[in-house]
Amino acid sequence: PLGIAAFDAAGNILWANDAMLAMHGTTRDELARTGASLARATLQELDGTPIPDAQRPSRLALTKGITVNGRDARVLIEGKTAPAEVSITAVPLKDEHGNTDGVLIIHQDI
Repeated sequence: PLGIAAFDAAGNILWANDAMLAMHGTTRDELARTGASLARATLQELDGTPIPDAQRPSRLALTKGITVNGRDARVLIEGKTAPAEVSITAVPLKDEHGNTDGVLIIHQDI
């Protein structure tokens, strides 16, 4: 299944499907209590090497307005013990003037 989530320009979650929640071991109730943001996720290469913030698919989509397809990574969510190994696609979300005002993130298990 594909985990899908939408975030605003500040990195706050707007929506996530059930597959994304399950993939990262969280629930809608937990999201409502704690909030969720891109800042709560750490990305690593599959070998455990940290991925710098400027190279994160979400950051590239938000700052450069580009789509990133199939970036393999380990995603560690703050407060969770097990990382998810996923292929990440990040698509910038544009407003009516063509400005990037959010990002759609898709995670596929690898």
